[in-house]
Amino acid sequence: MKTQEKLNMTMLCDFYELTMGNGYFKTGYKDRITYFDVFFRRVPDNGGFAIAAGLEQLIEYIENLHFTKEDIDYLRGRKLFDEEFLAYLENFRFTGDIYAIPEGTPVFPKEPLVVVRAPAIEAQLIETFTLLTINHQSLIATKANRVVRAAQGRAVMEFGSRRAQGFDGAVYGARAAYIGGCAGSTSGGIKISRVAILCKSLKRELKRLAHPHHVSVLKVDGQAVEERVVSSAGAFIAAYLLVLLAGALVVSWDNYGFQESFAASLTCISNVGPGLGILGPMENFSILSPLSKLVLSLEMLMGRLELMPLLALFLGSTWRD
Repeated sequence: MKTQEKLNMTMLCDFYELTMGNGYFKTGYKDRITYFDVFFRRVPDNGGFAIAAGLEQLIEYIENLHFTKEDIDYLRGRKLFDEEFLAYLENFRFTGDIYAIPEGTPVFPKEPLVVVRAPAIEAQLIETFTLLTINHQSLIATKANRVVRAAQGRAVMEFGSRRAQGFDGAVYGARAAYIGGCAGSTSGGIKISRVAILCKSLKRELKRLAHPHHVSVLKVDGQAVEERVVSSAGAFIAAYLLVLLAGALVVSWDNYGFQESFAASLTCISNVGPGLGILGPMENFSILSPLSKLVLSLEMLMGRLELMPLLALFLGSTWRD
């Protein structure tokens, strides 16, 4: 499997959904409109409410829903499906409607998070992925929200990447935790708050060029940001990019291409999982030279323990009284 290619998730379903779809087709229920509600009966920890999440991934899945030739050939090989049904799947597209509660909204038992209104086959086929993504992300967002409220104003960081079920579980889990109220992730990437500050700072400087006498205060979430914080965010991003490129350059000396070198450096400084290509999830970094391993190990430390303090250790002034 090539992880750099976008996966077609259409076959991520329970097999009975396909056999039921075949049954709907044969018995004339193909176009009958049906409604499915996604809800939960109780909050397991008696927390009172849950936090809805996962809707964006569900929409992306539905928009890209289609069966490839390989999918059709596989189903034909099972010798369970009518040819007319397989021909229907060749041109399959979701034509129904999705009604959903916005992500980040508190939801309560027996209250629909998602309502699917669609022809019977279409509604049936999206059942598994709908439950998968809504359950997974809502669970994490709910737990994150519990922790954030218990912290009473102290910033809470998500720390789940290394224990997640796959790299996509790590990414979507961090996303759900952010929806639930976490300030960021312990993965060493450029935190969203720093990106927001940098973008707003760039916008402010462009305004100053157009209007030299313009005076404005940089704000994030309605709060003024000190110039010291703006400078710190810019310095961090610059240092992050320099370390990232330096690591990629070292790995490239082992005669690896741009994709492998850049991905190896990025995944180590961000602490987010496997690289790409021959350093992807089915391989490991043991084939790299000792120098590359040393540099990437340092990047992992910088990403995990915070970049700027570790770089400060290399300054002579840090060790002088």
